[in-house]
Amino acid sequence: MFSAKTAQKCAAMLALCTGCASAAADVPVWQRPGLGGAVRPDMGAPQPGSLAPDFSLPADSGGAVRLSALRGDWVVLHFTASWCPYCDSEIEHLGQIADGFATRHVRVVLLDVEESAPVWASYAQSHVANGVLSGRDASGKVAATFAPPHAQPAFNDRAQAVLDATLIIDPHGKIRLFLLPDTAHFDPTFQAVRAELGRLTAESG
Repeated sequence: MFSAKTAQKCAAMLALCTGCASAAADVPVWQRPGLGGAVRPDMGAPQPGSLAPDFSLPADSGGAVRLSALRGDWVVLHFTASWCPYCDSEIEHLGQIADGFATRHVRVVLLDVEESAPVWASYAQSHVANGVLSGRDASGKVAATFAPPHAQPAFNDRAQAVLDATLIIDPHGKIRLFLLPDTAHFDPTFQAVRAELGRLTAESG
C-alpha cells in the first residue's frame, strides 16, 4: 500500500504529465514536426474545423468524383499536376496510403489541376494507383475554392496556390488537416500526414 507521501508524489507527477499533454495540445499545428506547411488562421478560409467545399468532377475511371458522396469515410485530398516534380515524387506514396489505410475507411482523392484531358489521362494511366480515386479539375475552379485568400499571395491564379496541397477531411466533411506546398518541410512519403491520419482515425474508433 502507498504511503501518504508516495501518493502525494504520484498525484504531483500526474498533474505535471497532464499539464505537459495540455501544453502539447496547445501547440499550433504548423509548429509540430513535419507539419510546418499547415494553413494558419491569418491566411483566411477554409481552415481546419470548417466544412470542406463540396465539388463534383469527372472521374478518371468514369462517372464523377463528388466529395459529399464520400461522407462516412475519411478523405485524403491532394491537388496535383503531371508537370510538377514534387507531385510526381508523391504519387506512389499516395497509393500506399490508400492501401494501408483502406481498413480504416480512408479514401485518397487526387485532383489534377488545369491540364488537358489527353495529358492527364496518359500520366494517370501509368502513375495513379488503382486504390486512388482521381479526377481532373480542368478549369481550376474547384482548386481555387480551397485556396485561403492570404496564402501564397504571389499566385494570381488561385488554383495554382493549392497545387501540391494535402488535406485530411473527416467523415462529417470537416477539414482536420490542411497542408499547403512548403519546400522547407517537403516529404514525398507523407510521414507526418500518415501519423496524423493514424491518430485521427484511431481517436474516431
